[in-house]
Amino acid sequence: MKNNTQCSTFNSQLQKGWEYGTLADAVNKGSSNISLNKVKDDDGKYKLFSAKGYNKNISFFHQEKEYLAIIKDGAGIGRVSKHPAKSSVVATMQYLIPKEGFNIGFIQYFLNGIDFESHRQGSTIPHVYFKDYKLEPFPLLPLPQQKQIVAILDKAFAALDTAKSNAEQNLQNAKELFEISFPKTIKEQEKVVQNINTLKAETKKLESIYTQKIADLEEMKKSVLQKAFSGQLNIKN
Repeated sequence: MKNNTQCSTFNSQLQKGWEYGTLADAVNKGSSNISLNKVKDDDGKYKLFSAKGYNKNISFFHQEKEYLAIIKDGAGIGRVSKHPAKSSVVATMQYLIPKEGFNIGFIQYFLNGIDFESHRQGSTIPHVYFKDYKLEPFPLLPLPQQKQIVAILDKAFAALDTAKSNAEQNLQNAKELFEISFPKTIKEQEKVVQNINTLKAETKKLESIYTQKIADLEEMKKSVLQKAFSGQLNIKN
């Protein structure tokens, strides 16, 4: 299905020469009717996932093969996760099942690049509906090319995640610089008082630097996804 929609996150930079359909060409949606209250006494060998991740084991499953799920109701709408075969999700999430010829990692990266806030419905309890975001233009690439892009993104995101983890640790270290126990002796107290304002200023400066670095790394992830799905990555044939 060729797509000419104007409502996409990626639509402003579609790659010339690529064929685009819509997300609906790549995935089937599925619904869950599982509530945690109904299965609270159930037990078994099959995993059940909620918006917070693994919840418990139950005696049945919805999906025979590996699949994606998206939070469609409540806090965290639009967050996408990958789940193993023979498992299920709760009713506040929706199944997104890759169609034949589409790589699950490629689809997940694509979904991670969508601005789901633009598809948000409701105020008290937010929702996102497949009927809205299914129209996002989706590149209909050969499976080998999809896998190439996934390999590049895996490597790039691993490096970005490492950098973010280091920045978060540095931020925590900066905060701990000011979390000192007050000394007992008068002489030690006077020394601390003399240096405390300088230490506080330096700590705040470090916090600002690392907070901005973490934010920049998140923006870089968005930029990488934008480039990937607008054909700007250097893919060798």
